[in-house]
Amino acid sequence: MLEPMKTVGALHTGPDFESGHFLGTCFAFQDRTSFLTAAHCVKSVEEQPLFVFGAFAGPDLRWVDSVITHDDADLAIVSCPNVNHDMVEPFTEIEATRWGDEFCAFGMPVDTQSFGAPHWGEAVTSYGPTPRFFRGHFQRSMTCHFSHLGYKYYAQEMSIGAPAGMSGGPVFSSRDGNVLLGVVTENRENSTQLHTITEESTEQGTLVERVHAVVNYGVCLTLYEHREWLEEKVQEILQ
Repeated sequence: MLEPMKTVGALHTGPDFESGHFLGTCFAFQDRTSFLTAAHCVKSVEEQPLFVFGAFAGPDLRWVDSVITHDDADLAIVSCPNVNHDMVEPFTEIEATRWGDEFCAFGMPVDTQSFGAPHWGEAVTSYGPTPRFFRGHFQRSMTCHFSHLGYKYYAQEMSIGAPAGMSGGPVFSSRDGNVLLGVVTENRENSTQLHTITEESTEQGTLVERVHAVVNYGVCLTLYEHREWLEEKVQEILQ
């Protein structure tokens, strides 16, 4: 199994890390200088400088010199030629997915943490991408998923949610951690499950409050169906 911290990074925009803006997750694919991510992570910042931050980047910012996005799918390739090559472990194999397959995922969802207690004085809040490992199974296959972001592509619905910042992260086989299955693209909410019903009598009548439990499902763009496009575009970057 690949070492996630040598494969996965965080995409940022801005002049430097302190004043930059976190966009989403990315990961190395085929080559140590090409990274995959979700197209919507980079779509709105096409004219701004991008850089990759991760364990393989070292103390310096690793600037992106080109971005290629798919015409229809929520998929993009970013070229980052100045990463520390010895520290990068790219995915090189892609496998088809099936309904019910178990998977692992790794990404940089945004986290907000408060440190301190009232008797210590004002609490300190930390905000930023936090590396996290996920595990689940594919519970629904979608041969043509129409995203609310305007994309369409082959996809699998995951049994786990995809919190903000997880987009662009790799989804890989639980049987063989070197085999890539897809890219996390979005989160879907379902609130059809009725959680509680509360009734209260008032002078105006009976008030009824219905509380629905919200269930989050992540969406995974499956890469097997886009493997020809990936091979062609990665070769363009490497030439």
